[in-house]
Amino acid sequence: MPGWSFWDAADGMKESFTSSVAIHAGSVWIKHGSVTGMNVLDGYTVTELPDPGDIGKIQTSPDGTLWIWTGQHLARYCNSRWEAFPVESVTGAGVLRGAPDQNWIFTSNRPPYPQARIWVGGIDAKHALIMLPDRILEFDAGGKTARVVLEASETSLGHFSSMQWKTAGSFWITGQKGLGRLSTTDWKWHESVSPPAGYTDFDEPNEGEDGEVFLTAADSSLRAVVLRVADAAWEIVYRGDSRALRGWRGGTGAVHASALAHSAGNGQYR
Repeated sequence: MPGWSFWDAADGMKESFTSSVAIHAGSVWIKHGSVTGMNVLDGYTVTELPDPGDIGKIQTSPDGTLWIWTGQHLARYCNSRWEAFPVESVTGAGVLRGAPDQNWIFTSNRPPYPQARIWVGGIDAKHALIMLPDRILEFDAGGKTARVVLEASETSLGHFSSMQWKTAGSFWITGQKGLGRLSTTDWKWHESVSPPAGYTDFDEPNEGEDGEVFLTAADSSLRAVVLRVADAAWEIVYRGDSRALRGWRGGTGAVHASALAHSAGNGQYR
């Protein structure tokens, strides 16, 4: 297929199945399924490193440290080894279960008992954010402590749904009712402009060019849409049937929407 390169077990991968990837400085960290190793691909060669030992989605901090939630622990890959940290603020705050897509689902023990995926966002080698549906915690690996930095009740988003690193030291946060940004330098919360009426369950924010953000949501008929927000204005990029829909801007300037591995559509914005 022109323009594409593929790697699998024949190229040195631990196995062909890939459950999650993390990208940093031109290299791709690849987590597989129930095997003992992960892989790193630099575009030319494949090398192996140990697996954290459980399902979960790997994330990388800006300095290249890997973080993952592995069911009962937060784990960090640093100095060529994995280290697991118990986080009572998570395991004691609700019920956890593994999902078929390798995520961990957390149900809070606080009314109204919101449920969502656990998200981990690396800040650096010693600090990471852990997002639960009703709060976001900062974990300090040096002190092995966690503290709440934002409650969902302090925002207008409803319960939180996803989190992605933003440039300049902050994270995009989505929720039932919209989008916001949490700074990791001063811990200030910045709410985005209110989305159009009739859209809910915002998810999967992806930062594009000049401050634009692409994210998915459900419309009033519960159909999946990709939305773009920029300069305090929202627009619809694509409508689809899969809740696995994602939107992003490609290197050529085109805006792409995809459901799982299948191209759903694309558009061009200038």
